[in-house]
Amino acid sequence: MKIKVGLAALLIAASPLVAVPPANAGETAQVTGEVECTTPGQYTITWTIDLPIGAEGEVTSAVLSGAASGDVSFTPNPFPFFTGALTGTSTISGDTVGTVTLDVTIEFITKGTFTVDGSASVELDGSCEAPPTTTPTTAAPATTSSTIQAAALTQPRFTG
Repeated sequence: MKIKVGLAALLIAASPLVAVPPANAGETAQVTGEVECTTPGQYTITWTIDLPIGAEGEVTSAVLSGAASGDVSFTPNPFPFFTGALTGTSTISGDTVGTVTLDVTIEFITKGTFTVDGSASVELDGSCEAPPTTTPTTAAPATTSSTIQAAALTQPRFTG
């Protein structure tokens, strides 16, 4: 009997060493995007990742695809325990039309390592164009011309 109790105590004591995802491991991080025409000719997309409560880890990949491409950096990254949300931004030309998708991979390290993928998409309509630039027109300087008549060759006449 003592052996069984001792073995059970050993198994319970060893369980924290096993990589077990936290209870909220089934929850995924929610990724959203918000588009704003911040300056004429330039969209700014603010991407937000809402994290499960009590998570810590790192965004290992954040890639744009569709009407725009590139990588997005999030802050804070890596993120500490009890971080509520991460934010990152993308700057895209204001005449871009189409869907921009952000795909993220997050590696959580709470009670063992596990990975979650998430994505969000925004639609751009190209309406954030810069106003046309006008260049001031300057009148060309007036040209004046004067004609100089060539001197006539005259020969003296002697009468006399």
